[in-house]
Amino acid sequence: MRRKHLILFGTTFLFLGLLSSVFAVNTARWELNNKVSFRQGELQNLLLDYEGRLLPGKMVRKISTKEPSIWISVLDRQGVPYVGSGSGKVYKLVDQKLIEVYATGELLVTSMVVSKKNELFVGTIPHGKIFKVDKKGQGSLFATVPVEYVWALAFNKKNDLLYAATGPGGKLFKIDRAGQVDLFYETKRENILSLVLDQNDDLYLGTANPGVLYRVTSEGKPAVLYNFGEAEIKSLFLDQGILYVAVNRGSKLPPQEFLDAVNTAAAQPTKNEQETTDKSPSPATPTTKETSSSDESSDSKPVVQSTIYRFVNPDQLSEVIAFENCYLTEIKVTKKGEIIAGTDNTGKVFQIRADGKLSIPVDLETKQVLTFLLNKDGLISLIGTGGQGQVCLVDQNPPATSTYLSDILDARFPSQWGTCDWQGNGPVTVQTRSGNTEKPDETWSDWSADLVKPGKINSPVARYLQFRINWKEAPEAFVEKISVAYLVKNQRPRLTTVTVGAADASAVPSGKGASAAGGSSTGSKTLKKIIWQASDVDNDTLVFRIHYKGEKRENWILLNPREPLSGSEYVWNTEAIPDGKYFIKVGVSDEKSNPPARVRKDEKISTLVLVDNTRPVIKNLTINKTLECSGEVADNFNYIEKIEYSLGGTKWELVYPVDNLFDERVEKFSFQIANLKSGNHTLMIRSWDSNGNMGVAQKEFKVK
Repeated sequence: MRRKHLILFGTTFLFLGLLSSVFAVNTARWELNNKVSFRQGELQNLLLDYEGRLLPGKMVRKISTKEPSIWISVLDRQGVPYVGSGSGKVYKLVDQKLIEVYATGELLVTSMVVSKKNELFVGTIPHGKIFKVDKKGQGSLFATVPVEYVWALAFNKKNDLLYAATGPGGKLFKIDRAGQVDLFYETKRENILSLVLDQNDDLYLGTANPGVLYRVTSEGKPAVLYNFGEAEIKSLFLDQGILYVAVNRGSKLPPQEFLDAVNTAAAQPTKNEQETTDKSPSPATPTTKETSSSDESSDSKPVVQSTIYRFVNPDQLSEVIAFENCYLTEIKVTKKGEIIAGTDNTGKVFQIRADGKLSIPVDLETKQVLTFLLNKDGLISLIGTGGQGQVCLVDQNPPATSTYLSDILDARFPSQWGTCDWQGNGPVTVQTRSGNTEKPDETWSDWSADLVKPGKINSPVARYLQFRINWKEAPEAFVEKISVAYLVKNQRPRLTTVTVGAADASAVPSGKGASAAGGSSTGSKTLKKIIWQASDVDNDTLVFRIHYKGEKRENWILLNPREPLSGSEYVWNTEAIPDGKYFIKVGVSDEKSNPPARVRKDEKISTLVLVDNTRPVIKNLTINKTLECSGEVADNFNYIEKIEYSLGGTKWELVYPVDNLFDERVEKFSFQIANLKSGNHTLMIRSWDSNGNMGVAQKEFKVK
């Protein structure tokens, strides 16, 4: 089955070493030079040692199975390895071959422990069943606990008692030789995930959500040793009185959702459905949450943090090591006091010294290390995986070939690759490949020819690059630092918007290249404010040039001929150009930050802009004997917006067009003048077009 914590991670460690240069786009360097950055790649038959060096490790022989996962492993009292699978089966390893020992009929074997009589007890889900496989290989149902999960088992050899850590409900059960089940302690937490027995027969329990560490004496008296909060205690290991605690925190599939998926899967028959003696559902694979390809590139990518603690007593809890983007599945301690830790989402096995220094002795392509065994010398001998359900045997002899496959460099834009340089000792070769998709596929270039010494990379220009280091029959060779030089292609600046609107005369900028052009301004009606928005992903210094041309003209005329602008707006005085419709073109260039051969430009043209600085004309103005005044107002480009009249310059009165609508460029008007005394009078008419231009006319007349 798929593991409940399926989280994909990928972090590219970039060191951008900016060289001395006048250009904004500089030579950058991708450098891997320590165990943290090397850890992001894939190690094939390779070891990352405590000093952060890559060197040939151990050969891994993979035994593929038809199982969805190898979840748990244990050594019997004769040192024979047993593994439990994601289809509820138990296998043993004989002469490097897996032999099926017993099929439980349950969905998943979660835990196994060996008694003093060399009996194998097997915990399963989802029906809380525990099976016993005797030393002759005969299996049978031993006990059933009244919950769904059996997460961990521990055997008290002195009292011949079996303890089962379970969920949901976080209950610890005691089971005697006859299979009688009794509740020993209830934590009232979601699950007890980990369990270990010390030499005094006291039990240590690790729960999930919250992650609480308990000690329960052999008499059943509980004590909380530490509360790790919103976390889970996935694995415990006792070594010479010191308790090691593996704690995971962060986004993962909640236990209840996992339980629902298990129960749903268990209710669905499979193609190979077989009847079992207790009529349990046949094995199936539950559906779990996986990160989709779209989620992988999003900002909401799930994150898990994990920490290993050393616990002597409540006053002596110390952190050994912490990991980002890592989920721990199991920890053990060697005779030398080194911690071995398996990871679910990286495929790596970590080895940690007492001083916190880390090495990676094994790295698997399947990405899910669910369980592992150590031999009598404390070396990793067997690994069980998820994803592909493999049993991996670790050969202690050096391999003939080893490979380091780097993480993928994302240069963000197509880049020119420079020199690949490395430091170390002994003969290795380096190859590169490049492409424009986030993950290598058929569109990527082939692996380049071997670089036998530092030199020029021969992969094509592209956004992404990957390299691999090869060892061939060179057990003493190592690499402690490798770097790739590259130059991102200069990217074109972008103009996103250009708008033109009216400007106030008081708003004319006074800065460099930003003052109004076209003569001295006589008023805001002749001023147009040109505003633009531009961007450049390289953060180059940008300069701008502005042109205009008539609607039906071919040639562009430069508005700022002296030097380019550096701002984002420009005030254009239009009084020196004829009325008409014009296009405005704004051009952007990164010439201040790049040599001529690398300069990139962009431009954007506005919609048509009307320039109308001519006043409307008032004509055919007449006054008849009845003092009825009539006439018309005309404008070449804009509609008439307002008409007023005044007698002798006194109060101004509004006049409506004949059709009562201000909606045309020519409007006729007519109005009656009343209550005038005899004598000479002056009639004044004024009118505005929609651009704010005002026309004026006057007429003298006499009233008898």
